[in-house]
Amino acid sequence: MTWLVFVLVSMADSRPSGLDSVSPFSEIQAPALASDALVAGAGAVGLAVAAGPLWEHRDWVPLTGTATALAVTASVTVATKHWVDRRRPYTWDDTRVDYVRHDYCASVRTRYDCEAFFSGHTSMTAVSAFAAVEGLRRQGKLERGLGLAYGLAGTYTLAVGGLRVAAGKHHISDVAVGAAVGALVGTLVPRWFGP
Repeated sequence: MTWLVFVLVSMADSRPSGLDSVSPFSEIQAPALASDALVAGAGAVGLAVAAGPLWEHRDWVPLTGTATALAVTASVTVATKHWVDRRRPYTWDDTRVDYVRHDYCASVRTRYDCEAFFSGHTSMTAVSAFAAVEGLRRQGKLERGLGLAYGLAGTYTLAVGGLRVAAGKHHISDVAVGAAVGALVGTLVPRWFGP
């Protein structure tokens, strides 16, 4: 656990390297807007699938499981963002003199600039998509296509994560961890509420 704390703190205000240096160090609006639309779509589908049994059989369990998974993921995401304090890729734009290079997050006026780790768009997409698969599985609608459904949920999540990287909003490690957290919570929490 100590090594994880060390890694998170060390990456918070250091210039990205390795795979994380792939992000464009400037903001690009088109992929950011596309990711906004896709995360909203995932949330709507996840909640619609969970609400199906409520309308059909007055069964609140799937909706409760999905809502809890969404709340847990949102809480963990926000807490981690505030704790880690990692700069977004666009704050490394060398053409912008207002992005101070040393201790930027300690002096920044906008908290958003230092909330890169981990990606909320990716974690919320993953939890919504995987909770939807769990809801369909619980309803017996995925007897033969369960693997395909999980694959589609993962692909959709990766598409949103890729758009966040392309927009200069997140590093690859931000979206990878966001996807993992969302997928894990979206799969396990709904199962905890029922078979």
